[in-house]
Amino acid sequence: MKMLGRIVLRFVISAIIASAAIAFAAGSFFQRDGSITAPLLDILSNADDLHGPYKVKRVIDGDTLIVEIDNTETMIRLIGVDTPESVNEVSPEKNCKEGRIASEYTKEKLKGKDVFLEYDIYRTDKFWRTLAYVYLDQEGKHMLQESLLRDGMANVMPVGSNIRYLLRFRIIKADAKQRKAGFWATDFWGTDY
Repeated sequence: MKMLGRIVLRFVISAIIASAAIAFAAGSFFQRDGSITAPLLDILSNADDLHGPYKVKRVIDGDTLIVEIDNTETMIRLIGVDTPESVNEVSPEKNCKEGRIASEYTKEKLKGKDVFLEYDIYRTDKFWRTLAYVYLDQEGKHMLQESLLRDGMANVMPVGSNIRYLLRFRIIKADAKQRKAGFWATDFWGTDY
């Protein structure tokens, strides 16, 4: 019986991926302003379990910030995306102007805002940072990761089993790459990474 369940699950996942690929090829996932369309959000979203609001205390870099949770400063690492380095103390040679640009982008997006967090399977990484999807609204319509990807400030980076929005992120990244948004207009990302 378990085998049959796995086969059915694989079929359903394959059907969703195939549908997404067809719709993406037809260009129906994005509006003219580059924002994601409601049908894709309906297929891939599950923002019903948001926590917050939490006050943003400061932005560390493009993909890391500190929020106040229960009167404690908590470092949040964005799940699923990677921005260029700007404050790497271990390997300072990796810090670059693109990292500073991505960091400023995130600071501007979060300036004076409270955020809502959504967690995935694993809540912390090896550096004990809290892993989360960060939303700018309680309805779960404006995810920071999506903005970074849409504007070419970040690349997709799966984090272990925290892959709830991996397909969604890859679709947004592919569109940004095609439009040559942000760092995709340069050779920063190379062919891809």
